[in-house]
Amino acid sequence: MPSITPPDGLGNTLDDCIKVADQFRNTCTQFDIDSKHTVTNMTPEEVTCKNWPVDEEYGCIGDLQGDNSCVWERKLCVTCYTKNQGNTEITMIRVQTNNMPDHCPGNPLVQPQDFDYEVEFNRPPDITRVTFENQVVTKDILRPVQETRTYNNEASAEVCPLNHKYTGIQEMNDNSESKRVLAIAINGVAFQNANQKDDDPVFPLGSGLVEDQPLDLCMGHNQRNSDSGMYHYHFFSPCLNKEFHGLDRLDGMDVGTCVYHECETDTIKWALSGFQDGEYSGKSIIGLSKDGRPLYGPYKNDNNELWDWDKVDACNGVLDEDGSYFYVSTQWHPYISGCQGPTNLIQLGTDNDSRMPFYTNCSTNGLEEYAKDHNGVSHCKANGLSCVANQHCCSENPYCNPLETNDETIIKKECMKTEPDDIVFPTRRPDGAGCRISAECEVGSTCNNMFCRKQRG
Repeated sequence: MPSITPPDGLGNTLDDCIKVADQFRNTCTQFDIDSKHTVTNMTPEEVTCKNWPVDEEYGCIGDLQGDNSCVWERKLCVTCYTKNQGNTEITMIRVQTNNMPDHCPGNPLVQPQDFDYEVEFNRPPDITRVTFENQVVTKDILRPVQETRTYNNEASAEVCPLNHKYTGIQEMNDNSESKRVLAIAINGVAFQNANQKDDDPVFPLGSGLVEDQPLDLCMGHNQRNSDSGMYHYHFFSPCLNKEFHGLDRLDGMDVGTCVYHECETDTIKWALSGFQDGEYSGKSIIGLSKDGRPLYGPYKNDNNELWDWDKVDACNGVLDEDGSYFYVSTQWHPYISGCQGPTNLIQLGTDNDSRMPFYTNCSTNGLEEYAKDHNGVSHCKANGLSCVANQHCCSENPYCNPLETNDETIIKKECMKTEPDDIVFPTRRPDGAGCRISAECEVGSTCNNMFCRKQRG
């Protein structure tokens, strides 16, 4: 059973690496490290999801048992070793996972992956440091065909795209989905921060007609327009806390979609609720970034204090006072590690007008919603101003309430002083709403690719 007490004062020694590897729910041991040790021949752990929906549209992602339990295999091995690089001994960390969750996922399209790569562990931060400038960037993107995209600044050009480039990583196989992985959670599931239009699926800008599968209650879904079946998180997942997705919180809930649920009405509060109680209520490691650095949860200490907006860089990294660099989970996009840092603190800028604060442009829930200006004035939204989340509103009007509805789907919100009335969700979901099976949709609609769609003809 792994310890979830984060090691303090991490360096880049073999002992430090093993301390981090021990945070993961490995199905192997440190002694399994070997060039011939692959995900395919790794010892698995069985995961059982009880009360799997019995519907021909919702097939089990493993083996369906007689009691309607769906059982699948999970494989994860995070191991450490040293090697010589010139005259220097460096510590390497290897991540091998089939990317299958240890909790019930929200859709039947999940398939095992074969992610296997190694990278230098906790590399000294000055080696990869970059400085982002506030200037327009144009890049050619190949996804699925080549197109040219323009980003409002250099930080957006690195954080917003679905595919990311990291230095120093050795892929041990040829899985094309691996380049979309930003980090691996302690249960072996990948993190991403964007869709194919470089948009945030949690709080989208709406930059292009991308019909993402709805997130489930664990803040995960499947890779869109891909036959790979790659399940991944887009937020720090409350389901990493086993007490949360065990008998206490998710028992009897529809894990299928973050739709018509408290997860949808206050997504950030829902995600944080998995880190309120027990051992996960304080500072804890919840994963490893693709470039080999620890990824911490939403709290900077054991007093449940969230990470400070003015200490987190554009890649969602923190350069600590002791010189160490690591990534953190935040309320704002990219939520987890967003690119290879460390970088400059773009939200602080300087007193020089040519280097004023600037922000990434990938989400309606960006860092600018939480930052303060040079005079210490908050950017929070006053009463009556448009919002997308409670966390954007000032303390005197803390509720981002629905103002208008269309076919029972919230389309506009404003900051208000009073808490909204209880929202009564429809028993049948309208066209365009997330779903698992057709029985959840209005009469005349079917559930197709996790969305209710009206039957034509």
